[in-house]
Amino acid sequence: MVLGCAWFVWSSSHGGCGVSVLESPTGSIPSGTSSTWVRVCHERIHFSAVWGAAGLVESTLIPPVEALRLVGARRVVLIHPPWFAETLNAKGKDYFQARGFDVLSSVSMAPARRFQEVAPAELYEWAVARIPRQADAVFIGGNGLRAIGTIHALEDHLRKPVLTANQVLFWQALDHLRVTTRVPRYGNLFLKSGH
Repeated sequence: MVLGCAWFVWSSSHGGCGVSVLESPTGSIPSGTSSTWVRVCHERIHFSAVWGAAGLVESTLIPPVEALRLVGARRVVLIHPPWFAETLNAKGKDYFQARGFDVLSSVSMAPARRFQEVAPAELYEWAVARIPRQADAVFIGGNGLRAIGTIHALEDHLRKPVLTANQVLFWQALDHLRVTTRVPRYGNLFLKSGH
């Protein structure tokens, strides 16, 4: 099950990045962290079969693993939106541990609530208070959580890479398309990969 899909088009005339809804998209990025935590087998095969005709294909889970490896992370902290159940936190932890990461914690923001807007400032304050020093990196899951706006500030404060579900999808899409334009303020991930 795919919960969401961002249709994208690359535009160098607008500084390199832009997301547009297209009648005939050039590619698609299926997204949905919680749905893929539940069903983590054969990500590439499943998404290729469903979305292959549209062009670019990626799962929400493959890019975070590749991105965490690129930034040299071994010990990671997973932060999820406040609407993620504890069972999803456990599945996220299992997923990354099965791929060789030491997951120091996998938690949902508190207080728990139904799906609603979470201000980037709230996410920033919540994360800063809970990320242990020994973590090599932070992954903020949940494609419905507005986390991209916190990356730069969190990395400045924590002095470690901060990855988000939407950021790593964008990073992988640019990499797949071999786009090398610099993307500022989207985190150390883009600096390491040359974007």
